[in-house]
Amino acid sequence: GYYGSRGAETLDETSGPGTGFLAEVCKVWESILMQEDLPHTRRVALRTGIVLGRDGGALKPMVKLTKAFLGGNMGDGHQWMPWIHVDDWVSMVKWIVENDSISGPVNACGIAPCLNSTFMQTLREVCGRPVGLPAPKALMSMASKIAGPDPEMTLASTRACPKVAQDGGFRWRYPGLEGALRNLICEKEAVSPREKVSVM
Repeated sequence: GYYGSRGAETLDETSGPGTGFLAEVCKVWESILMQEDLPHTRRVALRTGIVLGRDGGALKPMVKLTKAFLGGNMGDGHQWMPWIHVDDWVSMVKWIVENDSISGPVNACGIAPCLNSTFMQTLREVCGRPVGLPAPKALMSMASKIAGPDPEMTLASTRACPKVAQDGGFRWRYPGLEGALRNLICEKEAVSPREKVSVM
């Protein structure tokens, strides 16, 4: 997305754009949005992380692979993943619409981004699969040429944090990864008041 692949650098809405095709596309989109002469229109550039939902998106194929014991690390597993539960994403959009003080870029992601290795380990635990074969970078690059997303989308490391939403008082229903995954995969509430969330 907008920030490109930046390793472990913490990225909030004040961080500059990254490099690469996706970053350049997002940069142009936002530039056009902000340069337009719209004096009576509040403009918000939503920078969306990986949306986790039941009916599609990134999670569905990952669950299938994990249940087939193919849910290992993607690449070296060291890339940061900014994720958000679909219900929280919808709630954040509604919150932005109803909050006139919000404008400019907003990182639509959760408060606890994680490494791909952590994400896949948690997904395996939720799916009841103790092991999963990894997908090396070279294999992913080869597969993408046949069918599949650009490796940049899955191997990029983006440690984004939702500073605008946090400072504005937005509350996440699913702040923790395990609770979010259990809700989506097991189709039941799994967020405990005692669930500890580490804000990265």
